This record gives sequence, structure tokens and C-alpha cells, in this order.
Amino acid sequence: MPGAGRTDRFFADGGMFDNLPFFPAIEVLSAVQSSAPIAADGELERLLRARAANPDLLIAAGLNERPVSNENVAAHTLFDVRKRATTLSYDSKTRTFITSARKSIQILDDLGKANLIGLTGEQKAFLNGFVGGAVVNITPTDADHINPTFAFCRSLGLRAKRVQASIGDGCYRSLEEFSRNQHVRAKLTTIGNSIERNVQGDRDRSAGPGACPYFRKGGKPFACPFTLSNSSEARSVFEICRKDEAHRSASRNPSGQHP
Repeated sequence: MPGAGRTDRFFADGGMFDNLPFFPAIEVLSAVQSSAPIAADGELERLLRARAANPDLLIAAGLNERPVSNENVAAHTLFDVRKRATTLSYDSKTRTFITSARKSIQILDDLGKANLIGLTGEQKAFLNGFVGGAVVNITPTDADHINPTFAFCRSLGLRAKRVQASIGDGCYRSLEEFSRNQHVRAKLTTIGNSIERNVQGDRDRSAGPGACPYFRKGGKPFACPFTLSNSSEARSVFEICRKDEAHRSASRNPSGQHP
């Protein structure tokens, strides 16, 4: 409660220390892997191959829009250059880990095909704790789908519809990345819940008033989770997302390679 509470307790936003804590996640995964010692010959190679084929998925949810391509940017002043550099820096950390993760998977795959007989116990322990991860990068569609940092109240720019659009966009962009990312697709396909984007005709004929108009799960329509609540605010998220022109336009003109 503001103005009331313990004065010896202090809190800070996690972004002050690490806004994308990849390393702590990798350390936890490594400790879990290392908790099972390697016993039989050939077991390490089998584990490495399995981890390369089924990497751990690290979902990175960004709070800044993805930078636009260089072709759409005109930097005529130093202020333009500074703004562009700041925008690019938001995505640089995630991109670095995406590249490193791809390399780690390739290394695991190569090691899994090698003959590792004769390694010392220390070497086996190191490889057993080597994490193969794949980063699923989820970013907002654009700046209009982000609530301003200091918009805590109406006088500072807080708008209910913008917050609801941001929430809906988080769901939309997550499903979009789940439909694109090859590792997520592989995992979801094995349980029959792969996410596919609706084609234009399917979107216009979405099954049921509460079905997601943009995506299918396991080849079938599914209810938007925001329509399952009795809250009018939650249902408003669905209505705003359903009418969102940025989402509708992307569904009409899907593009991009599966990362």
C-alpha cells in the first residue's frame, strides 16, 4: 500500500539488473541436466543427439517494438541517428542469444555424432551440463501496441483500450511466433496442437463468435481465452484484437521465413 508498509523493504524492477535473464535460465537447465550422471558408454552421445533434436525453448518477451528495416528509415540528423541506434539496441541482446543458441545446437549435434569414448569424468560432466537452447523471440507489433512506460494513470497517458490492445497483441504475437518457429512447431505437432495461421477465408468464417480469427490449433478453431471469462474487460481484449487492423492486415498478407 502506498504510504503504508515496511520501510526496511526495497523493491526494484528486474530490468534494472537483467531485463532478459538468459544466463540464469541456462544455469538452472544445466544443473538439472547434470543431476543425472552419465553411466553407460554411448549414453552421453545419445543424450547430446536428443538435446540437439529437442532443444530447450527460451521464450524472450520483448517490451519494445522490433526495429523497422533500413529501407524504411531516413536519418537526416544526429537526433534521427541516435533514435535509430537506440531502437536497434533493444533487439541486439536477444539477437546475440539467438545466434549463440543456434550455434550451441549445431555443436551438440556434431558431438552426438562423434566417438566420445575415453573422455575423463570431468569432460563428460561438462558436456552433460551443456545446454542446447532455442530462443523464441516475441516482440510487440509496433509502438501503438505498447503501453507507455510511465503511463500509470490517466493523467500520464494510461488508456484502457491501449492496454487491452497491448494484451491482445501479446497473445497474437505469441501465437504468430509459435506458428513460425520450427522448434515450437515440432514440439506442438507431436502432441497434435500445432499452431497454424488461418487463411483469409477461414478468418472470415471463424467458427463461433468467440473463436480466434487468426489462428487454428491442431487444424481446428479454438476459443480465444479472453472470451472464456465473465469479465467484460477481458472480452474487450478479444473484440479489440479481432478488429485490430494491424493483425487483420498481417493475416491477409502473411510473410517471413520460419526462423
